[in-house]
Amino acid sequence: MSERERTEEIAMLTSPETVLDLARLHQKELIAEAERARLLAKARRGRRMRFARRHD
Repeated sequence: MSERERTEEIAMLTSPETVLDLARLHQKELIAEAERARLLAKARRGRRMRFARRHD
């Protein structure tokens, strides 16, 4: 890879549009991770409640 190609690639990766796209993607990933954590917590609560009802 030539110096010019390397410079162009760096410019492309650090362009405002690319940075904004990466930030949006990261935000979507964080939202999805929070949703998974919320659903797992809900499932755990349900299991605990069912277990507690059976053993009362």
